[in-house]
Amino acid sequence: DFVDRSELVHCTPVPSMDRDGAEIGKISIIDDTTFVVLYPYDREVVVYGADLSPRHVIPFTESGPTGVRSPEGATLLDDTLVVVADQFGQSLRLFDLSGRDRGTVDLGFPPDRVQAAGDEVLVAPLVIASMTRGLVHAWHAGRVEQLGVATTRYPDSGLNAFANFVTLSAFPDGRTVVAHQFVVPFAY
Repeated sequence: DFVDRSELVHCTPVPSMDRDGAEIGKISIIDDTTFVVLYPYDREVVVYGADLSPRHVIPFTESGPTGVRSPEGATLLDDTLVVVADQFGQSLRLFDLSGRDRGTVDLGFPPDRVQAAGDEVLVAPLVIASMTRGLVHAWHAGRVEQLGVATTRYPDSGLNAFANFVTLSAFPDGRTVVAHQFVVPFAY
């Protein structure tokens, strides 16, 4: 009788978030008043506030000084640094809130997800073959290190990649939940 006991939910479109049909890539929750939306095909990251209005719009290009070849996720670190995961570039691209280039972090693996957690950025890779055996990495103080969560291994490369897709959700104090999306019924 779950349906009979359930409340009907009403969704209301938010005009400030209407991006004229733009496709949303990934969303990163920063805190109880801020979240970041990646619009990969529009090549923009938008930082939204509690009132659901854009606080910052950070454009980037496909190539050049602000180039992100394959944007896969974005997050906001310390309310000042926008971090965009570049899957083809196997890197993190860094921008300030005005969209100025603040550098590149080479990862050596293709990132699939990024999430600010405390004073670091957590990175989950797209697991292809044996490029990385770590399911979660942290970028902090200029270094990238594996956090000791091992990838799941299957002999079929497609199943292997599928089984290692995860979501990352951070609490304000930096604790983070990492959960497999498919195949593996486990979270860390």
